[in-house]
Amino acid sequence: MRLSFDDLEERIGRRVSELRAAGISKAATLATGNSLAFVEGYLALRRLGVTVVAMDGSLPEQDKVAICRELGVRHLLQSDRTITVDLDAREDKPAVSDLPDEIGLIKLTSGSTGRPAGACFSDEELFHGIRQIAEGMELDSRQRVLLCIPLSHSYGFDNGVLSMIVAGTPLILQPSIFPADLLRALDETSAHFLPLVPPLVRSLGRAVWPSGLSLRRVICAGGALLPDAARQFRQASGLPVHNFYGSTETGGISFETAPEETAAQGTVGRPLPGVRVELDESHRVTVHSAANLVARWGRDGFCSLDDRRVRTGDTAEWTPDGRLRLTGRSADVLNIGGRKIAAAEVEHALRALAGVRDAAVVGVEDPVRGDRTVAFLVADEWPVETSGVPPRLAPRELRRVESLPYTVRGKLDRQALRGMARRGLVT
Repeated sequence: MRLSFDDLEERIGRRVSELRAAGISKAATLATGNSLAFVEGYLALRRLGVTVVAMDGSLPEQDKVAICRELGVRHLLQSDRTITVDLDAREDKPAVSDLPDEIGLIKLTSGSTGRPAGACFSDEELFHGIRQIAEGMELDSRQRVLLCIPLSHSYGFDNGVLSMIVAGTPLILQPSIFPADLLRALDETSAHFLPLVPPLVRSLGRAVWPSGLSLRRVICAGGALLPDAARQFRQASGLPVHNFYGSTETGGISFETAPEETAAQGTVGRPLPGVRVELDESHRVTVHSAANLVARWGRDGFCSLDDRRVRTGDTAEWTPDGRLRLTGRSADVLNIGGRKIAAAEVEHALRALAGVRDAAVVGVEDPVRGDRTVAFLVADEWPVETSGVPPRLAPRELRRVESLPYTVRGKLDRQALRGMARRGLVT
């Protein structure tokens, strides 16, 4: 289906009337998946002054309802119908009436865990965020954006819905992430701009690309993109991958404008216009930006933030030319031989081994030794020669896997890896 902006305006008007007749006010959860219904629903709800809670449409319905109950949100908009949720009449539940009118969007940060929490933004922060992204990426109304990233996630919302609303970019919604379907959509729609996550870069790097595509810029966010994956993608597509770094609480943070430069390898570029990044003594990333969240919303209700700085939980370092290189998560610290070592440092050493295509390391409790580090390797041959790994970084156990688990956001799923490590624990 192709719609002009005038057509979209008509559909939004009809949707406003439907939502008003349904008695929806104050807040509603939008969980329609990557569809026109999400765009229509978001714009119609905001026109009514309703705060939108963006939720992953792929979650089972019972999980969506449970999260709505946890947050105290009565209305759940799905692709096929709107559900009125029965809320618990408990005093310790958050009250939607406490939400200030200026809060326009709540992005969920852990809604699939059973302990949902939300990052709150007014329209002002959202507009600041997309303007920073558009300026840094040279994204304007001449660029057609093909989006297969979930619209409910910050990455997809900013580069899809917001870029359309603020920058005027035509938006192409692509529900399938299979390489053949993505390449067909790129060809048929003459799309110029393609946001991806590392697993999609890897799969498209192994595909046979058609010639004559209009695609001009490919960006990748959501996790570390290995240099080999970037090289393979460029060989297949003829295009470099521009690394993009952001978070739910901040929107865009940094972007690599010149990925072909040698100095750019392994970095996430320089801070976007209007964004200032600081590293503390532990190398943890703190972001100063007008696009940062203004409050949090969760089981404790609404919590306004006096300090607008955001500490992301990532660790990083600056390169000599001012690029940012992520070195891990401050929470992903391993205990190897009594030493505290970042998981990213061990993974970097393992990926440098001959025949290793990807690697991930997690720490799990050991009933005998107290702590165990387990490394999962995607390797061409087994066993892998590990003499090149410094002894201080050597994990206790190596396991070969066909592929590593990633979340739908493209991040390494360390929770799944810890489960895999515990199931195969040797005592």
